[in-house]
Parts: sequence; structure tokens; C-alpha cells
Amino acid sequence: MQALSIHKVRKLTFIEVTFTAAILCIVTIIIIPFLNRTEQKGMMAAWKSTRSEVLLDRSLVTYYDFSAGRDIILKNSAFSSKDIDYDAMDYDARIVAGADWVKGRWKTKPALSFNGETSHVVANITLPAPANTIIIWFKTVELNSGLFSAKKTRHFASASFRAISLNKGYLLSSIQHGSLNSTIFCADDKWHMVAVTLDGKKHTLSVDGQKVAEVSGQFDKLEEQKKVLLGYTNNAPFFKGMMDEFFLYDRVLSEEEITKLYKSVTR
Repeated sequence: MQALSIHKVRKLTFIEVTFTAAILCIVTIIIIPFLNRTEQKGMMAAWKSTRSEVLLDRSLVTYYDFSAGRDIILKNSAFSSKDIDYDAMDYDARIVAGADWVKGRWKTKPALSFNGETSHVVANITLPAPANTIIIWFKTVELNSGLFSAKKTRHFASASFRAISLNKGYLLSSIQHGSLNSTIFCADDKWHMVAVTLDGKKHTLSVDGQKVAEVSGQFDKLEEQKKVLLGYTNNAPFFKGMMDEFFLYDRVLSEEEITKLYKSVTR
């Protein structure tokens, strides 16, 4: 009967274990940043593709893409051919009182950081009637904070006919004749997309591409809303956090369109 041969398993020496661990660390240090850069490039490419599609929509009246990352002017990139008197530059916005450029939803995409005390953005924009859609990307940990307001004048004391704010961490969309509350907590230091539509018949609120509230019979005197402020409302403190991309359409976007816009850069 043939004897079974027994092979002893050689134990790795301390030097071999250390060398192997060092090699793995080096590979990790090289690969992870490469994968992160690849992901960043992919997100930026997806955003640029979506941006190109967005700009083809002639119902887009104002679009701040926050891509400059240096100036005190937020350039309106929208182009509307519906109104022969329309001039995109008329809707350019000015950054006021200390909002700073920072890295946004990804490292290569700028965003604005608001200090929660004075910083805001102001623009001369008459909200389109009878229907419109407002979309904003934001990130904050503040439970109560003002995101958007539409006024007759830019003075803080003047009434906000239209406002989007955070109330105890939940989004609140207010107009002259009512308000809507979200059911999704948004003061969690994550990026969120809020969309509000109004057409004289319905007032809807969507968060992250999902409609969370709707009411019929609420309307607004849009012709009186000639100033838009980002980062401030009368019903909440100044916004503290980051903001990226602002859209204003002169129509009501469908739920499917809002969902597609959200998913296009988050999938």
C-alpha cells in the first residue's frame, strides 16, 4: 500500500506578509482615485448631455447652471424664441453678500455656498403666467431655511408672494392662496431636487423626482412677482448650505419630465 505523502504548508514570513500588504495598499491607492475620477467624468458627461437637452426646450425661460464657478453673476443660459422681446441677459442674476463658490454635486461641478446670515442671489424676473415650473438643487443640514422667493421688490421686508423653504427639515411651497408640505426629510446633508408647478388650477410639489403633494384651486398674481431671490424668504432664516442649478419654465412640466430630469444625473 502506497504511503500517502503529506505536504506541509509553508507559513509566510513577516517580511512576505508586510510586502504583500504594501503592494495591496499601493494598488488601492492607485485604483481608487482612478475609479473616482472615472465616476466623476461619467457624472459630468451625463450632466452635460442633460443640459444640452434642457436648453433645446423653448419653454425654459431662466436656467442658471452654476458652471462658471468664479463670477458674481449667474448667467442665464436659457434661450426662448417665444417672445421677440426676450433677452436672456435680462434674467442674469447677481450673487450678493458672501455666497462662495465651492465644489458641488461632484468635484468638477461648481455650486454656491450660502452662509445663512446675509448671502443670497437676486434677479429681475417676472414669473411667467399662467403656468410655470421652478426647479432647484440644494444641500443643507439646517431645519429651517429659505430657498426661493418671488417679490414685487427686492427689499427683504416686502412680502414674498411665492416661497420655497425648509420647515423643520421638510420642504414647504407657499403661494398667496395656500401652501404644500413635503413628506421627505431634506435637511440631511444630501443633494435634493425640489420642483414646484403652478398653472392656476393645480399647485404641485415634487422632491427628488417624486410628486409628494398636490392641491387644486390655488392661484397666484404672477404679474406682481418681478424680483426673484435665491437663499431668502420671509418665512424662514437665510439659506445655509449649497445650491446648484435653477430652472424656470413657462409651462407645467409633467411628472414624467421631472422624474427624468432628476434621474438623468443620479442613476
